[in-house]
Amino acid sequence: MNTEPKVFVGHKIDRNGPNDQCADYVEKLIQEKRPNISIIDARKHILPGDQLTNNIYRDINTSNVYLCILSKEFASSEWFLKEIAWARSRHVCII
Repeated sequence: MNTEPKVFVGHKIDRNGPNDQCADYVEKLIQEKRPNISIIDARKHILPGDQLTNNIYRDINTSNVYLCILSKEFASSEWFLKEIAWARSRHVCII
């Protein structure tokens, strides 16, 4: 059984804008403090042509934590609501 902690980072993707920069910073901090934690960030993990929705749900399913970097844009997006609902239904810890 794999006991390595996995964190899915949910945020508004804005192509190196402030939301992406914040996600990069948080991911860097986590890796510096706890290098054994595996971080899943959709913009880095899902390849062009992948089934976006299925892969995001799969990645949330295999995560221990859903870390939400909340911005006004993300909070009002349909993706945010879907990701949070999915994480809750799977009893993934939401931060």
